[in-house]
Amino acid sequence: LGWLLPVVQILQELHSRSPAVIHRDIKPANIILTPERNAVLVDFGLTRLYEVEKSGQTGARAVSEGFSPIEQYLGKTTPQSDIYALAATMYMLLTNTLPLSSLSRSMQDELVAPRIRNPAISPQVERTLLKALSMQAEDRYQSMADFARALQEKPFTAYSDPTLAAPRIPPPPPPLSLGVQPSSPPHASSIAPTMADTAAKRTQGQGQRGSGQRTPQPTPVRGTGKASPAPVTVPPGYVLVPQNALAPPKPLPSATGQGCLWGLLQGVLSALLLLLFKKEAYFYTGILMGFLFYLAAGYFTTHRGGNAFRGAWAGLWAGFISVLAFWIALLIGLLIQLTNRINADEQAARLHGGNVPQDEIQRAWKVVMPVFLNHPAAQSPPVQTQLLIFLLAGIVFAFLFGLLGGFLGRLRYRTRLQKRARPVLKNA
Repeated sequence: LGWLLPVVQILQELHSRSPAVIHRDIKPANIILTPERNAVLVDFGLTRLYEVEKSGQTGARAVSEGFSPIEQYLGKTTPQSDIYALAATMYMLLTNTLPLSSLSRSMQDELVAPRIRNPAISPQVERTLLKALSMQAEDRYQSMADFARALQEKPFTAYSDPTLAAPRIPPPPPPLSLGVQPSSPPHASSIAPTMADTAAKRTQGQGQRGSGQRTPQPTPVRGTGKASPAPVTVPPGYVLVPQNALAPPKPLPSATGQGCLWGLLQGVLSALLLLLFKKEAYFYTGILMGFLFYLAAGYFTTHRGGNAFRGAWAGLWAGFISVLAFWIALLIGLLIQLTNRINADEQAARLHGGNVPQDEIQRAWKVVMPVFLNHPAAQSPPVQTQLLIFLLAGIVFAFLFGLLGGFLGRLRYRTRLQKRARPVLKNA
């Protein structure tokens, strides 16, 4: 904070000009620390002039992931945009963690409070950073001067009030749902009181002033002989973060998993289609259905984010698995149909008092065999060459349709982000 406060003052001077000068690309990479321990803000390549009466104008859409506010994704920057970027820079330097991007926060705000990651941060600094990192520009500080005053504001202390003097009371434990343990002071003789101590002393002081209220005392728990903890009050300024905010985000759909799923479905459905109707047209219908399934594999691999080439990889897996599943399902189905046909012929022969012919298996096979196996292309030499060409063409088409599905899924993901960001950008 000592390094960045001079940067805040410089930005306040730039913002106070007419028209105001906005940096629009504040991040740790654009702040240099000199050997004299002075912070220098550099790279004004995205700077533009801002006039209040022309605030409807937009600038270039240049963003830095994690540091740019939501309105900058549409080019609608204001001096409050620099406040957001500088607060995000402070957040990263104080917690060693890149803040969530504003686009992700526009869908579900899971920004973890700074003190969760670094308990040494004071509640006052935490409140200041969270206000400066508000999604809507009007909820942030209206000037860099206000931001600087909030950062330098002295925390509340009760030692100047003699009516609040009391023996030191240990702070109550935090709620278990926070998932963190309170940090103990390095020495028992630490002079600086915690916010929890201040809150406890203030509560006891109010009881000593004759309000008739006493500090809640532990009550024994029946059957255990132990005292249950007193009701826990959250220290002033501490921000409760939902437990799901500390959980890692859900992983993206696996390209291998999606490819195997859609390939298995396509192979089995194509085999069943051919076993039921046995016409050559349905063989080509299965091929066209395969293209759609490769497209679906790529789409559902990237519709929640990720590179479009993950869709191509999913399409390849779908192609391999579909061929394997098709032939396995087809052979199993043909074996079942062949067995049923032979049993039916034997029952018919017994019913008419005759015998089953010697070539019964060949006759039954011709009945159950799909038409596409009798196609001249499947019987003309060399069969191995034609089969190899067919497989290579299938791999190429699986890759291309998977890639197309990946692009469509990626486009759908970006469109959904923009739609969810519109309510936040409405007043930006």
